Amino acid sequence: MAIVACKRMFIRQYDVKTAYLNGTLEKEVYMEVPSLMDEILRRIIEDEQSDHLIITEAKVMLNQLATGEQVCRMKKALYGLKQAGRA
Repeated sequence: MAIVACKRMFIRQYDVKTAYLNGTLEKEVYMEVPSLMDEILRRIIEDEQSDHLIITEAKVMLNQLATGEQVCRMKKALYGLKQAGRA
């Protein structure tokens, strides 16, 4: 909470059942990039206290987002996903 306050970020709460987070997906599933992902990455890059490796990875991700339409490959099942109950 302290970091969120210092960075002037917002908190959102979601009800996610952890049982669904432990399942791996049998097929590749993709989702749209969250709408605020570029802003989050920029804040990580601008943060002087961020680890150098994290900043480097954030820069790479930001460059990839700037190239055009990108999607995120899901590694674990999320609650509400059709495949979640079977994962």
